[in-house]
Amino acid sequence: MADKRKKLKKIDQENEKPTKEEYAIAKHLRFNCPVKDAKFVPMQNMVKCFYGNQAINTLLDSKWAKSTKSDIQFTDRKSCVYFLERLMVKGLFHRATKIERSKKD
Repeated sequence: MADKRKKLKKIDQENEKPTKEEYAIAKHLRFNCPVKDAKFVPMQNMVKCFYGNQAINTLLDSKWAKSTKSDIQFTDRKSCVYFLERLMVKGLFHRATKIERSKKD
């Protein structure tokens, strides 16, 4: 249990503010990646969710995959995965579990 607390503290210390370019990429993902409605399990809030493979495809089709001027450049799927993990640590999005809705809702 203590090890888990240490890991959480370590992640919180690494949690720095995202740059303007990271915000721009997150905004691009939000409006261009296909999303679905789901409930976030701990608080039962409705959220918009996307699948990782669709986010990676969106990043590979974006202007950041083609340009050489920006600091962030996506050359392959691994670089996209690494970048999405960084955005998750910085708090721009988080993991959610999809719960199937019944027809009564």
